[in-house]
Amino acid sequence: MLKKKLLVLCLVVCSMLLKAQQDISMYTINNTFQSVYSNPAYLPKSNIHVGLPVLSSVYFRISNNGFKLGDAVDLKNDGINVDFNTILNALADKNVVAFNVNPDLFSFGVRVKSSYFHVSVTEKVGINFVYPKALTKIFNQGNAQNNGERIGLDDLSFNLFQYREIAFGGSTSIGDKLRIGGRVKFLSGIYNITTKTTQLGIRVDETNNKTYIDGQIEAYTAGLNDFSNISENFLSLGNKNGTGLGLDLGAEFQVNERINVSASLTDLGAITWKQNTVQYKTDNFEFEYDGVDFYDFVNGNSDGSTFQNFVDSLKAELEENAQRNVKYSTPLAPQLTAGIRFSLNKKNEIGAVARSEFYQNGTLNPSFSAFHVLTLGHRLSTSTSISYINRSINFGAGVSARFGPVQIFTVADSFLAIINPENSRGAQFRFGINLDFGGKNMSNRITGSETVAAPVTP
Repeated sequence: MLKKKLLVLCLVVCSMLLKAQQDISMYTINNTFQSVYSNPAYLPKSNIHVGLPVLSSVYFRISNNGFKLGDAVDLKNDGINVDFNTILNALADKNVVAFNVNPDLFSFGVRVKSSYFHVSVTEKVGINFVYPKALTKIFNQGNAQNNGERIGLDDLSFNLFQYREIAFGGSTSIGDKLRIGGRVKFLSGIYNITTKTTQLGIRVDETNNKTYIDGQIEAYTAGLNDFSNISENFLSLGNKNGTGLGLDLGAEFQVNERINVSASLTDLGAITWKQNTVQYKTDNFEFEYDGVDFYDFVNGNSDGSTFQNFVDSLKAELEENAQRNVKYSTPLAPQLTAGIRFSLNKKNEIGAVARSEFYQNGTLNPSFSAFHVLTLGHRLSTSTSISYINRSINFGAGVSARFGPVQIFTVADSFLAIINPENSRGAQFRFGINLDFGGKNMSNRITGSETVAAPVTP
């Protein structure tokens, strides 16, 4: 039973500490420079922006659209109680676990009339793991759950990466109703592990009760000597092992005095890995796994030696066919965002935003949010939101305050993870300190024209 608990804890940790989706709340607090990361057409309120290394913006996200923490473990009653059946009922056929941390190393922006130009350098680290529901069924019900039938694990995929993004962007108005913008991003890959093909299956022969594992695997690594030094490379400032290009596009349209709509398509592009690469590729294989049931192994009813023999055989198969210095590419995870804002008065806005993120294996992760923004001059702005993210309801909030040239902001899409972590499927937040100079209240968010006080009459 100890192994089973350890397995679930590993899944929970991966779920809660393991996609590069920008935070939805940055869409609402769009008087900060960092709002251009969600939509490059947005016009920050300041005339000049200077971002300090790391301090200007740190983005962190943990995401899991499968089970909630409370589905996996019960931390009450002085113990950890595992309920696999509850986990299985909570899972979708295909599930995604993700982790991202994106610190800004530098950023600068300047407004020239109705146009805005900017540059930024961001370090991006992330993990995406897609797994089918059948994988969890094996550890709960064992190999023989479908005696004689193949248990398909073909949807397994994994992507770990770190790259540096140097972005040059700009936006401008076309008339007084339409604003367009874009960002070109030069990408320097540091390390990567990715699966291109993972076709695995488990079948139990009814005649001899033996287990057969078949499939085909194609995986790649870059910048890593082996899998054992991943932790050493985490947030590494190491050598460049790949290069790539990325593109963000955005537009904003002022329908009338009260209604504003916007859309963006971000993270288009890919990284090509060329240095220190290894390709692991197998043809169709089949192993005879003449050992204990997976269920027995997880529950501690075996010493695990037979299972280890299988792992060693698979590892040997991969290493035998390994080829070095093979060039390969990994796509970014594009995000499509659309939103609408409705101005109630000079201080209050309400709106809604929808976002979808696309993974390399075709998995789609949608999210939706409704929000309220309170703006008190050009120095203070707050937002509250309710969102549907990772198949669950989340409550978010954000605040941006300016003290002279210093702007401090923080946004979070899920306070539920703090207040009630057992019912959470993840959390994301961004915090930063900017140096912003100039800028007033904008009477027109498309052209950036400022509100001018009426002259005082004697």
